[in-house]
Amino acid sequence: PTRAPPEMLHVPGQYSGGETKEYTWTQTKSELEVRIPLPDVPEGSVKCDILPRSFMLTFGNTPGVALGGELSAVVVMDDSVWSVERDGVKAVAIISLRKAIPELWTRLLATDAEPEAAPQLLDGLERKKPMSRQELLRQAKERAKGMLDGPSKAVQHVIEDKTGEKVELTPENLPQLPVVTVRKCTDCTVVIATEVAAVKLMLEGCSNTTVILKGKVLTETLEVWGCSACALQIASPLKTVQVDACDNLKLQYQHASDFDRCLSAGAFALALTFLDAPALNGTVDLAELRAQMPDKALSAETDQFITRKIDGTLLTELIVRLSNDFPTTQREVMEFASKTRMQKDKLDEVVDGMLGSSLGKGLTETERVQMVEMVQSQSETAAAANAATEGTAAGR
Repeated sequence: PTRAPPEMLHVPGQYSGGETKEYTWTQTKSELEVRIPLPDVPEGSVKCDILPRSFMLTFGNTPGVALGGELSAVVVMDDSVWSVERDGVKAVAIISLRKAIPELWTRLLATDAEPEAAPQLLDGLERKKPMSRQELLRQAKERAKGMLDGPSKAVQHVIEDKTGEKVELTPENLPQLPVVTVRKCTDCTVVIATEVAAVKLMLEGCSNTTVILKGKVLTETLEVWGCSACALQIASPLKTVQVDACDNLKLQYQHASDFDRCLSAGAFALALTFLDAPALNGTVDLAELRAQMPDKALSAETDQFITRKIDGTLLTELIVRLSNDFPTTQREVMEFASKTRMQKDKLDEVVDGMLGSSLGKGLTETERVQMVEMVQSQSETAAAANAATEGTAAGR
């Protein structure tokens, strides 16, 4: 009989976090969820403040109960939400925090002790298809139904429609937690002083403009959109960079360790340079990528690339999405398939164990052959992820 083609591999991604008598938390590489059971308290008495480096949940009558503290790493405040789920008299506060740097945490709070074991994978190859991040945020906000209390403490600070000016940003002329946006500026220089601690840095619609970053960006993220012939001189960590619809953009890092990844779409002649590691210098150019992948029909609007330091060099790869909406690259899919392919001796061990069981002993010879073929098929399916992600426009 003809064997049906294998379904696309579901890549697992849910990891363990921790548990105390007050709360439990789990995580993926990009976000984490804290669940806090609540006593029977009035609906309006629950409040939660989320900052880039801390959260605090309060509930009950004044002075009430407070849970939270300083986080062990930075989160993206604008992409973090909280809500309360109620089931009769039971209620649970759910805090969803977006990590500024996509990596596994060993601790939730800075005051927590380091665990003896590393985070463990909770879901396996049969993981159900998760909802997209947009769906999760939408549902969380719908559950909240207006229960979010108080505005975000981050304040937008916009430098806009300037030509030929030099702008210096210092703590004296900025709000306490600024989101710095440089928008529609031409032939300008913007200097962010060493003493400044901004939440996020964004450039939008600028041309021939230079930004000199000496201070800190708490989320370590930079977003650049619709800019031409602009430059950034970076002297502090900007681990994650998002570049969309830009040309001739120059990102110069003083230290290569301050860079982790650049996500780009529609980027032409994007230069990444590192003063302390010039061997890493490289460019991202959609025209060149199209020439390298003529069969992909790459779109400037929808196809996204990721540029990272891999094996001592700067590598740009097309992002593909698996059937569970998990973003990855063809190289990582093949590596995952190789790691999950069952070795022959292990496969034989599994089959022998199954055939030696009480069930196996009762099988006919034909049924025993079918069982061997079934186990082999399952192993091959796990190793077939690279064949199932062909990098088509639909898959990307």
